[in-house]
Amino acid sequence: MPLIRKLIYQLLKGLGYLHAQNIVHRDIKPENLLVAKDHRLKICDFGFARQFKAEKEENVTDYVATRWYRPPELLVGGDYGKEIDMWAVACIMCELIDGNPLFPGENELDQLFLIQKSLGTLPPDLHERFIKNQRFLGMKFPEIQNLDRVEKKYFGKICSKGLSLLKGLLKMDPK
Repeated sequence: MPLIRKLIYQLLKGLGYLHAQNIVHRDIKPENLLVAKDHRLKICDFGFARQFKAEKEENVTDYVATRWYRPPELLVGGDYGKEIDMWAVACIMCELIDGNPLFPGENELDQLFLIQKSLGTLPPDLHERFIKNQRFLGMKFPEIQNLDRVEKKYFGKICSKGLSLLKGLLKMDPK
């Protein structure tokens, strides 16, 4: 856990710097993080990075970020902001804790289902975007009987502060 804490701290500091410059990486994933022998972390591959003029921007491509690290607002289409990088941090943090991807969806619809199975149904505005998105026309999610909550899954594997950070980063509604 101390190493995971150190790596996530460095990732958050690096993203804090980028976000202060209004740069959104848009493809934070394990493959784009370099770790030196002394555990210094560096963010790489800025091919999808973009400088935003505002907190959220319209008319931005939604085909960024590797699927397993995409937040719901990116999956359903529409505007997004710096929050997409923060969602990816939470996904990476979980993967570091237990060695498994948090939401390993086989496609975008499955990805959204796995997220909802853990965090609950999409907020109304995201659900409306889902319904209006041409890629999902006529599709519905299976009914979710029991939630597999993140706090339950990682309870005892991570300290309470880490769990609080994780829950704070995994917000269905980035507002």
